[in-house]
Formats: sequence, C-alpha cells, structure tokens
Amino acid sequence: MLAALRRVPVSSQGVGAVCRLGDGNKSKVQLEPRTKVSVPRSAHTDALSPPVAPPTSKEPEVISSWVKNITSTRPVVIFAKTWCPASNVAAHAIGAVAPASDVTRIDLEKMDGSIMAAVQDELQALTGARTVPRVFINGEFYSDGSGTVQAAATGDLRLALAAAGIKLVD
Repeated sequence: MLAALRRVPVSSQGVGAVCRLGDGNKSKVQLEPRTKVSVPRSAHTDALSPPVAPPTSKEPEVISSWVKNITSTRPVVIFAKTWCPASNVAAHAIGAVAPASDVTRIDLEKMDGSIMAAVQDELQALTGARTVPRVFINGEFYSDGSGTVQAAATGDLRLALAAAGIKLVD
C-alpha cells in the first residue's frame, strides 16, 4: 500500500517519485521529464472513463463475469479509487500516452461496499492482490501502480500499449 508520494529531483534530466510502502520500505523511480507526478486530488481523471454500470450482485459468478467482460471489451482498464495517490499517478501515466477514448477508469469506492469488496476479491484471484490500482491491457493484467509508473518511465508502457494495438498520443 502506498503511504506517501512526493516529487524529487533525480538528475538534471528529469523528476523522480519516492514512494513509501506500507512496510516502511522506500522506492525511488525516475520518470521521463514530461511525466508529471503531482496530480491534484480533484483531477482524478473521471473524464477518461466512459460510464460503466457496476455489477448488480455480489455473487462471485456475477462479479467474475463483470470483471472479465469489462477488461476484455475495453483496451485499457484501471481499477482504482479516487482518493488513492497510486491510482491517480498510474492513471496519469497511462493518460499521458494513451488516448482517453481507450482508457476506462473504474473507481471502486463509488460502488456499494459489499460489491466493491467482491470486485477486489476477484481482482485478487486474477492478479494476486486486492490493492488498487490494477491495470489491464486488452484483457490481460498488466501491473499495479508502481509497476505502471516505472514502465512509463522506462518506455515499457508505451511499448505494451503499442503492442496491444493502441494508438499512442505524443
């Protein structure tokens, strides 16, 4: 779980992010110079997502089918929470390279609590963790928040999106 995030200069070439994880460890990631790390709380990128109707039941079969349908029919899906810094930074990193029309952000806390918990249980079954963000590209789990930000910094995110047939933005 991401406990803190702040911008730090890492070189004359760019900016980095220091992430403090729930276990106290710190991770420093260098970002491309054009990648912005700070995302205003109000800019949680709702504009990226076409509306997605939440599941109607917390039954495991319904939740599983809903998650598989959403992730397989949309090019990029981010399961997130609006208040989560890691979700916001990952969404921003994806939004910097993928067109908004190809990115669907699902903010889980907008769902009924028991349905949100069931969706997170399904995400754990699919990805190995319940935490957000969980990023899917063309129906396949891609990464969590720190992995997505790191992939953006190294250019691997652009490569993964291009390989998935997603037209990139400059």
